[in-house]
Formats: sequence, structure tokens, C-alpha cells
Amino acid sequence: VSTQSTWVEAEATKMVFSGKHQQLFIANRKGELVVFDLKQMQIRTTLKVHDRDIKALCLNPTESHLATGAVEGDLKIWDISSLAMSGEPVHTFINLHPTTRRAGGATLVSTYGVTEAFFTHTHLFTCGADGRVLARYMET
Repeated sequence: VSTQSTWVEAEATKMVFSGKHQQLFIANRKGELVVFDLKQMQIRTTLKVHDRDIKALCLNPTESHLATGAVEGDLKIWDISSLAMSGEPVHTFINLHPTTRRAGGATLVSTYGVTEAFFTHTHLFTCGADGRVLARYMET
């Protein structure tokens, strides 16, 4: 039994595992996506994918695409096979779940952007600070 540990200092907010690719995708407070290679036990790449905190992170069932959602309200979909090389999303939904501000007693309460995302074989479901749950048909 090994007692050695490998740590990733990433200010992590979300994490998802891809068994197909043997990678961890780690989202952080700086809007970065860290791709950690489990075979090599090292960071493969770090990409700045959002302006602010990433709050939602999920893989589609075939593990070919990854979705990231952030506090600014944007949701982006990434092709995992070209993620490290291009760093460009295949789809961007701007202000999908906008930041909202409302009175909460004597103070102003802010809630932020995309808070959760989930893929099925045919749809991407999201929810956010605006209180809506959205479903988008996704062609594969």
C-alpha cells in the first residue's frame, strides 16, 4: 500500500471523473478547467474557460463532451478530444441563467448564474439562479 499522495492546488469547486479517458476534470473559482491525467498522475492542461467561478460541471453519457456553467450565467460545451489543443467550446450559451439580485429583508441578495447541469443521451438539463430548469436537445 502506497502512502504517497498527489495534490492539485486548484481552488476546486467541482470535479468529474472520466473513466473512458482516465482523467479528472476539475473546475475552480478562477474560471479555469484543470485536466488531470490519472495514468500519469499529473496535470495535463489548465484552461481559462469562464470569467468567474465555475458552479456546474458534467460529462455526457458517452464521455465525448463536457459542460461547464459559471456564475456569470454562461454555459459552454467542450469536445473532450480537442479540449487541450483548441481550448474553444463547441457551443456557448451566453447568459443562459443570468445573475439575479433581489431584496432579502433589509439587504440585497445576489444569486449567481448556472448552478447545475446534467446530460442524458438526448438532452442537456440546466438550472440556475433565475429559478428555471431548462432542457436543450443535443444532437450527438
